Amino acid sequence: MADPVWGLLPKSQTDAETIEEAIARLIAEHETDSGAHTGTGESLETHKSQDAVDHPAGSILADKDTMTEFVIKDDLKSLSGWATTGDITNNDWPGVAFYVEWGVTNESSMFVQSTVPGSFFNTGFNMMFQSVAKFDFSSELYEAWLGMAIDDILPADGFGFIFEDGVTKAIFAIGNVREVSSAITNDETVEHVYRCNYEALTGNALFYIDGVLVATLSKPTGTGNSDVGGSLGVKLTQNNDGNLRIGGVNFARGI
Repeated sequence: MADPVWGLLPKSQTDAETIEEAIARLIAEHETDSGAHTGTGESLETHKSQDAVDHPAGSILADKDTMTEFVIKDDLKSLSGWATTGDITNNDWPGVAFYVEWGVTNESSMFVQSTVPGSFFNTGFNMMFQSVAKFDFSSELYEAWLGMAIDDILPADGFGFIFEDGVTKAIFAIGNVREVSSAITNDETVEHVYRCNYEALTGNALFYIDGVLVATLSKPTGTGNSDVGGSLGVKLTQNNDGNLRIGGVNFARGI
């Protein structure tokens, strides 16, 4: 008696489809499944959530540059285009120093008021802000802010990080209505990457320090609409002196 060919055997006595045909059918179904490998812990989901997606150098072609965002990446070698207040220098580039001294220069700050795109801070679009910052002061008695459109530790509009007497928090403000996070554990005297992402679809702003999610805030009721983009600053409310040291600044808004 000849040995049967396994793949040509029917699946069962009630189903004439062969095992080989069943395998081919299931592979074809898998290939057309747009949700394949996207489940928690599966390969595509893991690929999307990796801290770094590694591809060969030079593999991102010029024609793949974004057509959905307006992106600014500034190494601050020049402060042209920034509206500045106080004592800001970039003599030790890369980066800049925001110097403040009680009774001499109580505030040093800068922001972008761009004409393209109009209404840069617009909660109808995705937005992102990122900067590297370090606080070098004689004491923790200072107020500072880093973010989109934010113009103080209690802004009228904007979202970002605020720093008040050694305490780091996240904030999201629309028309004087403010959502503020609890205190974030953070050594402000060490360089950190501060990043804020706003998702227009969910209405949430996500705040990261060195790539670690430290706060999530929902947009307050209302619509933010302002010509201000990236904004950074520090001011004194009592005796103190020192520098807020800033590395490069990146910010973006959907189009």
